[in-house]
Amino acid sequence: MKQNSIIARTQYISEGATLDAGPTAEDLEPESVWVFLTASKLFCTGSGFLLAASGLFVAGDLIVAASGYAAVLVGIALAFLALVLTVLGVLVHLLGWVALNEASTQSGPMRALYFLSIIGLVIGVVVFLWRDVPQPGFFLLFGGWILLPFLPVVFGPVVIGHASVFLLATYRLRPLHRFNLLLVGSATLLTLAVFGLFLYASDPGGFPQWLPLAGLMSLGYGFIFLELREEYDRRCRHLPLPWISQPTGSIF
Repeated sequence: MKQNSIIARTQYISEGATLDAGPTAEDLEPESVWVFLTASKLFCTGSGFLLAASGLFVAGDLIVAASGYAAVLVGIALAFLALVLTVLGVLVHLLGWVALNEASTQSGPMRALYFLSIIGLVIGVVVFLWRDVPQPGFFLLFGGWILLPFLPVVFGPVVIGHASVFLLATYRLRPLHRFNLLLVGSATLLTLAVFGLFLYASDPGGFPQWLPLAGLMSLGYGFIFLELREEYDRRCRHLPLPWISQPTGSIF
């Protein structure tokens, strides 16, 4: 494998990559990209579920506002579907956290940012319950927890941490094109997270206007996934066939 790594490094440079005293030959193995690719794919998919759920929540609210027994039934059905999609989105995000945990072990700063994102999540939940919920126990007991993934004060610090990890991955992985979708995706995540925090700080009760933001994070994660998939495929071309067997052609 070491000989293959050296060959990969030589061929990678021949494609135009600049590796000025950066990663070692082992850093050019597809595995170093695969863990980030898996994390971005899961986060993109989970955010897509949340985007669909937020659309159903808004649609249900608009329908319930209309008069009639049928409108109420349709609103309840849409709320139930939104609940299912939210739970799916959260579960997929948890898998993404597991993948990012493994990816972040590649460097100390990445590891620190990963743990900071977890701390930011906890602080965000505590701040919301302390500041905006009169009776947190009843709020959580009677289903209020379903709103937590959509709150900018909750997902904002997390997304900022994730985007920072992927920005460091841009330097660590040294992709062939320095200004690429890794940078665009990370910038998209940072922009949406900061914008969400601004909206929440200016109007904590403005539920409809910041509800879709959690789902829109799928744009940033999607950009990152596309770039990492291309980078992974590029590295696989330089190594033996067992690496190429990994699935990379789909979000799922």
